[in-house]
Amino acid sequence: NPPLLLSLPQHLPFLGTSLNRGRHLGRLIAMAAEAATVDQEKVLKYERFLDEKLKVQLEHVLEERDKIYTEQSEYTKLQNKIETLQAAKVKEMRAMVDLGSSFFCQAQVVDSSMICVEVGFGFFVEFTHGEALAFIDKKVAHLKSKSDKLTEEAASIKANIKLVLKTLHELQFLQQQQQQQQRRKQGRQ
Repeated sequence: NPPLLLSLPQHLPFLGTSLNRGRHLGRLIAMAAEAATVDQEKVLKYERFLDEKLKVQLEHVLEERDKIYTEQSEYTKLQNKIETLQAAKVKEMRAMVDLGSSFFCQAQVVDSSMICVEVGFGFFVEFTHGEALAFIDKKVAHLKSKSDKLTEEAASIKANIKLVLKTLHELQFLQQQQQQQQRRKQGRQ
């Protein structure tokens, strides 16, 4: 089973097209593949790239995706509440309203046929129940599309991390082989 670095050049064209955020990874791997000797500086370079670039990118993408999941959940809850209001055909109601920072007060809703929905950037629009449900369907579909893209991006970054870890393992393996060869040479002298 040949080391990864010996078979890497045939895979480099694929790496260049599949790595949109980790563009430097292909260049680093090519440099390692072309190098005849392995030194500690190369291992440190890969480790820095892994820690300072890939892991940070992955963390950022996962945080963004979690924010979208939270927003998606809020819209789904609102959709369920609107459907409940429609089914109950409630015109007047009492409710607890969040004024901010989890500070609630009681409110009397005289006409529940219209509802204010946040449409983005802090703007609210007053909708009928049907209009609100139509907007929520479109918004949830849009958020799902964004979260799917972020999930794909996270998977790509995870694959890059695995590739770098495998490359590090191969570099360390080559280092060990070189050290063993040097010891044999010194033993013969």
